[in-house]
Order: sequence, then C-alpha cells, then structure tokens
Amino acid sequence: VLTRNPIDSYVSLKIARATGQWKLGDAKHRKAAKASFDAAEFEDRNCIKVVCDLQLNAMYFSREPIPTRCKVDQIPMGKQVCVIPFRRQFLLDYTKLAPTPLEIAESVDMMRVLEHGMRVRMAPTRHDTQAVDTPADLKKVQGLMQGLDA
Repeated sequence: VLTRNPIDSYVSLKIARATGQWKLGDAKHRKAAKASFDAAEFEDRNCIKVVCDLQLNAMYFSREPIPTRCKVDQIPMGKQVCVIPFRRQFLLDYTKLAPTPLEIAESVDMMRVLEHGMRVRMAPTRHDTQAVDTPADLKKVQGLMQGLDA
C-alpha cells in the first residue's frame, strides 16, 4: 500500500516476498517483463513513462511519451508502477532535497532523486497494472476487481 506522501509509503513485506518482485540482484539475469502497455497508456499524461539504462536504472521519467517513436515502430516502453520501497533514512533525506526543475516540469517526484545524482532501480513485473489517479481509473479498476470475484 502506497500513498503519495513518501514519508507514509511502505511496501508489504509479505507481498514482496510472495511475488519475489524485489529480488532484482543481477539485472543481466532479471525476470522478463510481460506486463502490457498499450498505445492509450503511452499517450495518457496520468501514466508515468520511464526510460532505463541496461542495468534497469531509471534515466528519465515523463508524463509524455518517451522514448521517441519517430525512428522505429517497436520501442521498449516502460511505465512507473508506484510500488516503491524506501529505506527510512532515504525518506528523511529526500524531504530535505530541494525540488528540481525537471521534477517541477514533469510533475514526477522521482525526477528529484535523479537530478540530485541518485539512482532509481526499476524492477520488471509480469503483472498488468492499473494506476488509480482519476475517477475514470477508479471505475476501470472496480470493473477489473469485479471480474476477480467470478
């Protein structure tokens, strides 16, 4: 369970152990990401896109479509799923960091981390995800959850 306030954020240890998603270790032998990322999400400003280096460290987050599609049709698209584990000391330090120009322009708090020279390691997931940032997102997730009861 995560909130938008990083000080209150936490990840259930039980869920993390059950899914094995936080056992990243060697990025060269990582699990293959199979979560879908459709064209509508790629264009949606409420869906945060991410570009990573070859070790799965985030290089840039944006609400705009990244990377560019002008040179190739099939590009590796990534989206940020806001399940982010933090160490206590990091959260205390983060609150002392000044907001940064790209964080403000993109309205993505993880840009503050990158602009201050720190790394954000991304973990691929096999699971499809749906953020709940708008009333339309809530309706979509409620429909998906009703389908689980069947």
